[in-house]
Amino acid sequence: MKRKLLLAFAISAVLMLVFAISIFAAEIPEWTEITEVSGMPDKSVFGTDGTKGATSRVLMSDGITYPAYYICKNSTSLGFSYSDLSSKSGKTYAAKDVVRLEVPNGVISTPQAVLKAANGYTSLLTVSLPEGFTTLNSYTFYGSTDYPSALITVTFPSTLKTMGQKEFLDCIALEELIIPEGVTTIPLDFAKNATSLKKVVLPSTVTTINEAAFRSCDLSDGIVIPEGCTTIGQYAFKGSGLKSIV
Repeated sequence: MKRKLLLAFAISAVLMLVFAISIFAAEIPEWTEITEVSGMPDKSVFGTDGTKGATSRVLMSDGITYPAYYICKNSTSLGFSYSDLSSKSGKTYAAKDVVRLEVPNGVISTPQAVLKAANGYTSLLTVSLPEGFTTLNSYTFYGSTDYPSALITVTFPSTLKTMGQKEFLDCIALEELIIPEGVTTIPLDFAKNATSLKKVVLPSTVTTINEAAFRSCDLSDGIVIPEGCTTIGQYAFKGSGLKSIV
């Protein structure tokens, strides 16, 4: 039994290493020209004024770019459906096919874990959130050993105010986080084990950095802590290679 457990652990470790090498070598592909599909609803379904979501895009793994409202549900809280696009395009799409995403205007928050790798988003490399978006609920991009995240970058809007715990836990390909002004709290385990995370820019409004927020990241080049930050939780930077705090 012991040998079987050790073998299973070794196989898991090798698979994780292979995945890590592949995503570290990954490059974010360029957008292609937007493809419209006959029979799909037009932009008026997303937002009462008929303009919300009109310019947002989603790039799929087959290299085709569609309007993002083809898969994003008409809601202020981000949600997805792939059945309509699949049936009308003659292709089979799922969460695993999303590579780049511009979230449509009108979306102001995410439900918990909506884009985490365990929900299928293992190919997602980059996400852009729209102006007006305010709340990133917990576990949004959460990765794990069994479901590694390929996420490299996220673009936050100036309107972001609140983030939940474990947003980028185990996002081992994530390279940088630039948090906008107005955010006051960096939550528990926020980017723990994001081992490729080298650049973090905190806004002057941050007052609290919670426990293990950046544990085991790669912040060897240092980080600037805002003057108004009064609380840094236990192990916030443990194992991060941090050599200087300004």
